[in-house]
Amino acid sequence: MKTPEEIAEDMIREHGYGSVSHFAAVITAAIEADRGADVVASAPVLLSQSTTERKYAVATTVKTQDELDKALSEGVETIYIESDAGVWLTVTDSDSSSVVARGSSRVVARDSSRVVARDSSSVEARDSSRVVAWGSSSVEASKYVAIHLHSKRVNLSGDGHVIDVTDINTNEVEDFIAYHGVKVVDGDAILYKAVDQDLNAGHHHTVTNYPIGGVVTAHDWRATTECGYGLHFGYRPAVAGSYFSGEGVPRFLEVRVPVVGLVALGDKAKSESCLVIREVDVHGDPV
Repeated sequence: MKTPEEIAEDMIREHGYGSVSHFAAVITAAIEADRGADVVASAPVLLSQSTTERKYAVATTVKTQDELDKALSEGVETIYIESDAGVWLTVTDSDSSSVVARGSSRVVARDSSRVVARDSSSVEARDSSRVVAWGSSSVEASKYVAIHLHSKRVNLSGDGHVIDVTDINTNEVEDFIAYHGVKVVDGDAILYKAVDQDLNAGHHHTVTNYPIGGVVTAHDWRATTECGYGLHFGYRPAVAGSYFSGEGVPRFLEVRVPVVGLVALGDKAKSESCLVIREVDVHGDPV
């Protein structure tokens, strides 16, 4: 039987976007409530951002170099590499795409590409490429490669520059802000909320309106690390979008949230209140 995390990854591949941690938590809760199939089937699908008509958060899985090159040229946001044993694929410029090596796949990263190594995958990184290493992956890197190390089980070799983040806890506010690069202005964190066309969110919990220029307050606020009991935000619009539970294509709002009292939850955070600044697109640019 698959774990909630494995089911979540399947959902992301099928629906085109999402947060593994979020989907896994939802699935776990659903299984405990004996209604897992209903929740899995209700995962939202976001295909485009209406104000820019650009597709975003689309995921695909590739096995060959041709498939990889095609996905990169189309600007697919997340590309999972699951090449056959002994087959090496080369990434020379990932641009805005996140390339993820899974299973026992083999990847060569060159130029300014960025590759995420998971499971028991192997990555040979050259030039000024970047590698994010998880699980028991293997990374061989040349001198000017930056390696973000997320697991103490990673096998490292070569002369690359290692940035060890294995002890970072993004459930702590200071680490959440530093790791995700959250901008702080006059004591407020700049975060993002995904809403429907009427600026409402919380469709499966407490429906809340987020008027632009207005202050929004959660009346059920609890400063705990459990989901719910507050207003929830992503550190970037696409992350906020992965938690959107409304109908249709979401709109994105930039908000200011007091750092004091903020509760960090990995890739999102919650607060008692926020000030809605403006509408932005999925890239964070003003609309």
